[in-house]
Amino acid sequence: MKFDYLLIGNGMDGTIYKGDYPSKNLKFLRVQSFKSENTNLCNDTYTFEIFKIRHLGKTYALGMARPIKHQEMLTLLEASPMKPLPEK
Repeated sequence: MKFDYLLIGNGMDGTIYKGDYPSKNLKFLRVQSFKSENTNLCNDTYTFEIFKIRHLGKTYALGMARPIKHQEMLTLLEASPMKPLPEK
């Protein structure tokens, strides 16, 4: 079953990634294409450390790749359309 992760860091703040849970480390592949005379294709792999956070009575999965202040994390979480983890 796939769950929502809120990604923070590596230029992906606020991005929702759907993946299996639980996961110790989440690897996310992003491909960028650069247009020029010689077209280059760059594959970057980023690793996010997974945390669970409880907010407003629900539990959410976060993929963290940088330090963040608690209030900034809550702002990103509240602005996102992500779904909480199911309660057991």
